[in-house]
Amino acid sequence: MDKTLRKGLQLLETLAASNGPRGAAELGRELDLTRSNVSRLLGTLAELGFVRRADEAGRYAATLKAWEIGMRIMSRDPLRRTAQPFLRALHAETGLNVFLAVLDGDDVLYLDKVEANTISHVSAQPGMRLPAFLISSGRAMLAWHKPEMVGARVASHPRTAGLDRDDLSADLTLTRERGWAMTVDGSREGVISLAVPVFLADLPVAAVAMSGPKAELDQKRREALLPALLNAAARISEALAHIG
Repeated sequence: MDKTLRKGLQLLETLAASNGPRGAAELGRELDLTRSNVSRLLGTLAELGFVRRADEAGRYAATLKAWEIGMRIMSRDPLRRTAQPFLRALHAETGLNVFLAVLDGDDVLYLDKVEANTISHVSAQPGMRLPAFLISSGRAMLAWHKPEMVGARVASHPRTAGLDRDDLSADLTLTRERGWAMTVDGSREGVISLAVPVFLADLPVAAVAMSGPKAELDQKRREALLPALLNAAARISEALAHIG
């Protein structure tokens, strides 16, 4: 990859992930670039409309241009378009946060979400990524991968501290046997998440998930919700087969 292009994209990603405007010196230290190099890159990105100067101190912030490009791509994505009515129906039936996610490298990337009417816990948003082994949607897809492939994904991920790989292997086996995954305190304390894979040609291409506080999702409630979740994933799989 062209070095300048790579540096520019890394700079844009860093700004997009920042909670506020950033200066060239600060960004240079984080990215191991010289201040002059960062300043030149910021100038080019500003000319192209991807960043803007945010204050008199010379700090910069990302604009919505990258979001515009992403939304154009997402509006044409057949998986998201196919799944949307089924996600809305699942949310209407369960009242929970409902998600559509895919595997992207070693992570899960959230493509869509229908928000619960009463937000009782903080949850993932479209565009967010989390370690696949940590959450139910990731495990719902990893369960159909070969163990050596799962092992390679886990080994290469920076967030494996404290992970019991034997427990993970046993959980993936159970997930494949029963057809759905569950995590407790996966990415957030106090949250239970359930997920079912979406298949295309017998391969998991996505997962439908729903989540809620542990206090609201006891075993009886989970057993009552699972048929709706399984049905939503099955219907999305059927719809994808007809357009694929």
